[in-house]
Amino acid sequence: MLGERRADWRALDLRALRGVASVDGVQVGEGYGRDLMGDPLDALAWLADCLSRRGIAMRAGQRAILGSLITSKFP
Repeated sequence: MLGERRADWRALDLRALRGVASVDGVQVGEGYGRDLMGDPLDALAWLADCLSRRGIAMRAGQRAILGSLITSKFP
């Protein structure tokens, strides 16, 4: 799921942000930003480094999907 752009993201504690998945109103999973390699920005740095080693540059305006706070749920 993608959310709205936030100008104040630097003020957020990304490690403490909580995500919840629900199916038919029943919670089936939850997780926190820290579940993404300890910090979502660490996951982004890892991705940028991995791409750079392959000669691919990340560019302003691109979106990066870093992983999930919640384990996969099968329908």
